[in-house]
Amino acid sequence: MDFALPWPTSQGEWLAWSSAVVT
Repeated sequence: MDFALPWPTSQGEWLAWSSAVVT
């Protein structure tokens, strides 16, 4: 989990971003 990445702002970005982070 790399929290240095830019945090998503939209719900759609959250879904894609979280999926990449969890894996």
